[in-house]
Amino acid sequence: MPKGAAARLIVGFEGPALEVQWMLDTLRGMWQLAGVVSPMTVANARANSLWAWLADFPAQVQIAVRPSAVTKMIGAIVSLDPDCTIQAHAGTGIIKASFMQSPFTIFLRGRLRLLVEDAGGKFGGDKQSPGATA
Repeated sequence: MPKGAAARLIVGFEGPALEVQWMLDTLRGMWQLAGVVSPMTVANARANSLWAWLADFPAQVQIAVRPSAVTKMIGAIVSLDPDCTIQAHAGTGIIKASFMQSPFTIFLRGRLRLLVEDAGGKFGGDKQSPGATA
C-alpha cells in the first residue's frame, strides 16, 4: 500500500475471459480519469489465494449496519484500535474486524457494541481468535 494510504479497495470480476478483460479495461479507464495512480491487477493463482484469504477472514466480531453507515463505523472501529484489521462490504453493510490482542480487547468489544447499536446496526460474533481470552 502506498505510504499514507488508509485502505485498499478490492474489486473482483468473474466470467468469460473476454468479458472480464472488458470489465478490467473499463474500470481502469474510469479510475485513470478519477486520478487513481497505480491500480494493480491480481490474476490466476495469486487471485485464488487472495479470494481464499478474503473468504476466511479471521474476524473477532461481525457488524451489520446500513450501507450508508459503513465508512462512519470503520472510523469508529479504527478510533478504538488503530492497529485493527477490517474487511467491509459497503453494498451489504457487513463489517468484520479483528483487534490486536491486548488486555483491552474485551473493553473495546463492549464500546464497539454501543457504537453499533447507536448506529442502528447489529453486533454479532464475539468470536475468539487463537490465544484470546474472554
